[in-house]
Formats: sequence, C-alpha cells, structure tokens
Amino acid sequence: MFKIPLFGLSSVFYTSCTKKEPYLFIGKTHKFKNLLNLMTLGISIVSAFYNRHKLMYVLNELINKKQLSKKIALDETYLTYQAKGFVNQNRRGISKDKIGIACAIDEDGNYVVHTADRGRPTSSTLIDIFKNSICPGSIVISDSQRSYHQLMDELNIKWIKIPSGEKSKDGYTLEMANHLHDRIKAFFRGKRNVMTHYLQGYLALFQYSELHTMMIGSEMFQDEFMKINNILSGIRNKDICPEVNLYKTLYEC
Repeated sequence: MFKIPLFGLSSVFYTSCTKKEPYLFIGKTHKFKNLLNLMTLGISIVSAFYNRHKLMYVLNELINKKQLSKKIALDETYLTYQAKGFVNQNRRGISKDKIGIACAIDEDGNYVVHTADRGRPTSSTLIDIFKNSICPGSIVISDSQRSYHQLMDELNIKWIKIPSGEKSKDGYTLEMANHLHDRIKAFFRGKRNVMTHYLQGYLALFQYSELHTMMIGSEMFQDEFMKINNILSGIRNKDICPEVNLYKTLYEC
C-alpha cells in the first residue's frame, strides 16, 4: 500500500481496490514512480479521472457556501477558455477567448469564487452567484463596470463605486480582490488543458487547499480528506462529461 501526501492541480485521486480498507491516494500523473503505484494497485487512469471529479464536486458543494459581510471587495479575473474543439483566437482584451471568474472577498478573508461568463460577466450571472452570499448591511467595493449596477440594486446595500481609471475612492480600494486574483492565477500557473467545463471543481480545490495549507501531508489532512472522499456525491461516471452541466455554470459554450 502506498500513501502519497502530495496535493496539487495535476494530482489524481483514487481509492484502493482491495477488500481491506478504502485508502485515499493522491499522486501526480507526470511522475513515473507514481504511475507505477497506479499499476501496482490495479487502478486505471480512467478510474482516477472519475474519482477526482467526484471528489471536486463534493468539495464545491461543501465549500462554496460562504456568507460575506462588513467590507467586501468584488471584482473578476480571467483565465483562458478551454473546450474540446475550441480554437483560441488570441484576441486582445476581454473577449470570448476568456472565461470570467467572479470573486468577492470580505475583510475577514472569507471569499466566494465562481465561474461566470465568457468575456465580461452579465448582471444576471452576477446576481445568480452573489444573491445569497452577501449579508444585508455590508459595504461592497467594486469598479464601475456596467453589470454591477443591476447587482447592487438587487442586493440593496451600500456600494462604493471606484471610477474608471482610478484605483481608490475615499480610501476604499480593491486590494483584497487583487490579492485573491493573484493567488488564483498562481494556483493555475503552468497548468495546461484545464477544461473550462470542470473549472468550478478546480476552484473548489483551490479553496480547500488554502483552508488547509498547514495540514497538507499530515495525518490530520489525510483523515479530513478521507471523510470528504467517503461522502456520497450523487453523481455517476456518465455525468462527468462536457454534455452534462455538472456545476450548473452559467456561461454559454
């Protein structure tokens, strides 16, 4: 039996196929010795793929339920859109070549991150993402993007709108959101072919890795992760495909 205390975007998650006990294994597919572990245990890469996405589905259901309060910075960041058959046109600026990630973070460090639209997020998408995540009486700080106007009307809270071309207003800035964007991009840096269809699951993995940074590789981490791995996901292997909107994301393909 092998237990590999590695954690990262390129990791695969799979369980023992023996009849003794269901260990959770974490390994990296590009490491030859860990591929040998896969073969030794009789676990296929296909099984690893399905188990990984079932696990990320559960993580997303558990983690992305934050209630934000007090001062909240709201802004979006962008990653390259990836889909089967899609050819990136390398267009400048915010285009359909990019997928938006809506981000909101409060002064206590709690945050919500969610895939939005291709290109700039629409008001309806932002409302759907944040309508149950921002507590009444909060102060939201954002730029003056047009789609935020309808969102703020829906939330009915105080809005600090930073004018276009400015970095602050009355001492309020988007520094908290910018730091969050940096951490998200660092998580995905150097990782290729992350299909946008599964991006929300990887964002949940990012959140979990931030919450449990100090635990990674420890016995406590393995116990906690085992508990999550044993939760019934309610999804089947056939649900894990581009034809099924697994994470109920809102962007148009």
